[in-house]
Amino acid sequence: MKVLRMESDMIGIDLVKIDRFKKSKDSLIKKIFSEKEIREAKLGIFYKKLAGKWAVKEAAYKAGIKNKIEVLNVNEKPCIFINQKIYNAQISLSHEKEYAIAIVFH
Repeated sequence: MKVLRMESDMIGIDLVKIDRFKKSKDSLIKKIFSEKEIREAKLGIFYKKLAGKWAVKEAAYKAGIKNKIEVLNVNEKPCIFINQKIYNAQISLSHEKEYAIAIVFH
């Protein structure tokens, strides 16, 4: 049986420890997150939000999205933006005590 694999059907997953961002310097945070991402994270529990955004970025990379991305909420759901345009991907993001986990499918 021949199985076809479409390059666009890829999945990535990442697990991040929230404390990792509590120990990060501001200069590192400003290097890996955009101003919009940082501003949005400040609306919630800051380090928890940053960890979630980082988990999405890493999962997206593992799913084959190699562009520089932003992770911003649209209607309270995380979305991937490339060059200020929304990217068609499905995201699942969750937080539990010490960890954030994300799955990206596109």
